[in-house]
Amino acid sequence: MKKVKVIILILLIILAAIIYFVWSQPKEIGPLIEVEGASVFINNNLINAEIAASSEELIRGLSGRLEIRDNQGMLFVFPEADLRSFWMKDMNFAIDLLWINNNQIVGFEHNMLPPETGLSDSNLPRYISPSPVNKVLEFSSGSIEKFDIKVGDEVKIQYYSS
Repeated sequence: MKKVKVIILILLIILAAIIYFVWSQPKEIGPLIEVEGASVFINNNLINAEIAASSEELIRGLSGRLEIRDNQGMLFVFPEADLRSFWMKDMNFAIDLLWINNNQIVGFEHNMLPPETGLSDSNLPRYISPSPVNKVLEFSSGSIEKFDIKVGDEVKIQYYSS
């Protein structure tokens, strides 16, 4: 009888380990929304945003581009609110960033400068959301001051397809 209890206990431990392993693996996100862009309105100001929804787009963001025009940006859309970490890897220009949850600004970073050349990935500064967010907007540097954006401001988003 003792032997059977030990075997059952071992099987339960193995089952628990398998379940933990499966649930703790990173999940492929795939496109979260099937749209091309969005009109983002903050304090009656319009930002035309590309959408980053696939795993590849979420990782790449605006990296590698030479510039971004005023009133343009990239909206990162996540499946659920969570703490998010961004960096400026391969960025060629400064940007402002808004941390957004449930269409409300919960924090921001302004004038995020491109990294110094030659910095390893492990030495790049990380920008972490002040609380869980389900959207992030990267847009032209100076826009936070220009549009008088503050924590608590409402964000209205209209998605569109081509």
